[in-house]
Amino acid sequence: FVAIHFLPSVVFDLVSANEATSILYRFAARSELVNPGENLPRDLRSYFRLQFKQLKSEFDLRRFGWEAKLRIGLGEMLINFTRWELDQGLHKPSAESVQDWTPLERALRYLRTHIAEPIYARDLAKAAGLSESRLKVLFHDVLGASWSHYLQALRIRLAAARLSEPGQRVTDVAMDLGFENLSHFDVTFRSFMGISPREYVKQRRSGETGPAQKSE
Repeated sequence: FVAIHFLPSVVFDLVSANEATSILYRFAARSELVNPGENLPRDLRSYFRLQFKQLKSEFDLRRFGWEAKLRIGLGEMLINFTRWELDQGLHKPSAESVQDWTPLERALRYLRTHIAEPIYARDLAKAAGLSESRLKVLFHDVLGASWSHYLQALRIRLAAARLSEPGQRVTDVAMDLGFENLSHFDVTFRSFMGISPREYVKQRRSGETGPAQKSE
């Protein structure tokens, strides 16, 4: 699988504010995440498979202009998928306020840049420019999860990416991503991935296919 993480600003830089809000809500709100792309026609499946391979290649090789290529490729995929849903009558443009994404983006950026540190609601709310209660409501309404659950998911996804690389030690990865101890890391990793970190490393090195990840 390939996981792509991006900030809302990436989409706002590519299309109009109304279109960006519609796209972001489609891929973020839990109510909109029911079997995404399940019924894609064969030609679109082939197109997306090729695009994901190209994005991964750009990310791995990091040649001149690779970041721009990632943004352009991602934007094209999002637009084409949304067009297909609109043509099929499957996608309803969101009425969400564009303003909701500005503080949310600040919050997501803060979580990403402080991921190895202890993070408290008061600090996250301050970075987003919101009250703690409004921050809680915003995460639940737009992302369908608490900010702490989102942070855990982000840490585990980054941990899985790190552990897929040769020479990475479970202990180092856990400490680098802000886990207080290996026991906490093991329990959290297992809750998201279905297996322990060490089992995951063994499977990646042996080329085995592990259990499907839980949907977050």
